[in-house]
Amino acid sequence: MSASDQNNQEPPPQTEPHRTTQTQAHDHAVQPPTAGSDTQTGAPSIPTAATAAAQSSQHPQEGGDAGGGAGEEHEHQPPGSPPLPQKHTPVTPGPRATRFTQLYDLALQRTLQKVSYDNFASCFPTIAVHAPNTLRNVQKQMVDYLEERCNKDFQSILVDRDVIRKLNDFENLVSDAERRRQESGDSAEEPIPPHLLSPDEVLAAHLAPRLVSQQSHLNARLQNTQASNESLFATIQSQRAEIDALLAQLESHVADIDGANAMLVDVAPELAAEARASEAQMSGM
Repeated sequence: MSASDQNNQEPPPQTEPHRTTQTQAHDHAVQPPTAGSDTQTGAPSIPTAATAAAQSSQHPQEGGDAGGGAGEEHEHQPPGSPPLPQKHTPVTPGPRATRFTQLYDLALQRTLQKVSYDNFASCFPTIAVHAPNTLRNVQKQMVDYLEERCNKDFQSILVDRDVIRKLNDFENLVSDAERRRQESGDSAEEPIPPHLLSPDEVLAAHLAPRLVSQQSHLNARLQNTQASNESLFATIQSQRAEIDALLAQLESHVADIDGANAMLVDVAPELAAEARASEAQMSGM
């Protein structure tokens, strides 16, 4: 065997098992754990700082969203419904209110007469020549619209300002003043102006309506009381008459009894003697 063959047949160098194990352990310590290895070994994963910060920032955001949702829900609550308006009660117009509405109707009709077709056509001569029917319809529609709108606004003003009732009150005031003037006559003294009246007179004038109403109420109560007293007096009178009749009847009965007693005075001794004799006979038997 040659030297070259001996060199070729030299055994391979032996590896150091201890060193290899330490190197593998060092490699495992350096490499970060993977998700697969954690799942297989069952070891809990350690959260990083970024993960903790993300979780901590997520919770306040959820709380803020909840608070914002509650605030939005509170803001979107529907408001309470307003109270219904009072129902309007129509008032019968008096002479002045009737004349007022008639005057308004007359003024409105005269105003709308100014919007005639001739005046309207003079403003649109070209359309009046080429399409007179269309222009006439437009003029009629405008007049009808103005009349309807004016009447609606006028009725709204009458209701809002309560014009009819106030005119009726004014009519009553004027008629009352006229009645007082006629009742006083021409020889009546001129009334004193209000600013020259004394405080007591002004106070009495202000209290007069209330006092009159109270006086009428008290008069009504007094009349009712008087009527009740009259009915009670009539009842008492009838009862007294009935008592007098009963007393008269009783006196007649007493007189009859007294007469019977007077008649028995003469025969009473004889009746007593007969009674004693009868008793003696019965006892002797």
